[in-house]
Amino acid sequence: MAKPKMILVVDDDPNLVMFFKDFFKQEGYNSFTTEDPEKAIRMAKLVHPDLLIIDIKMPKIDGFGVLAKVRENVPAIKSIIVSAYVKGFEEQIKAAKVQAVLEKPVKFEELEELILKLLDVKKAELTEKLPVQGRPDLKILFVDDETELTEFFDETLNEYGFHTEIANSGEDGLKKAGQT
Repeated sequence: MAKPKMILVVDDDPNLVMFFKDFFKQEGYNSFTTEDPEKAIRMAKLVHPDLLIIDIKMPKIDGFGVLAKVRENVPAIKSIIVSAYVKGFEEQIKAAKVQAVLEKPVKFEELEELILKLLDVKKAELTEKLPVQGRPDLKILFVDDETELTEFFDETLNEYGFHTEIANSGEDGLKKAGQT
């Protein structure tokens, strides 16, 4: 069985991020969504996503900066820009070797077609989960002070049949691990 595909979405619009999160969850995709470009870069280092869906104009780091940083760790990542500000960025888009561009407001049917095409999979393959049978009965403790990240790993690992325990501080992690 092929490794499940992972999609990373970063956009500074909290409503759109929530919509992406709900859409991907409802459709069964493996995804991580965030409004924070710096968090997206850190997340990409951890999960090595197959696809990055990104806005252009964001605070702290623009979409091109995020894509460049993500490619340092995941050089083969595919990318789709979803932005209301495409005009005037054509040269930067071309230079960044972005695979696709969609202008907001997004038609999710069109986005899904692009995702399937870029990842070269059928929807059934994209939403496949690793089989649970034969997996050792392990409990995984995940410790991180970023609640979004711990919630993502908790939800994702549970979907794959692992038992998880989450701690949002080192002290809490030690207690949960039985070290204190």
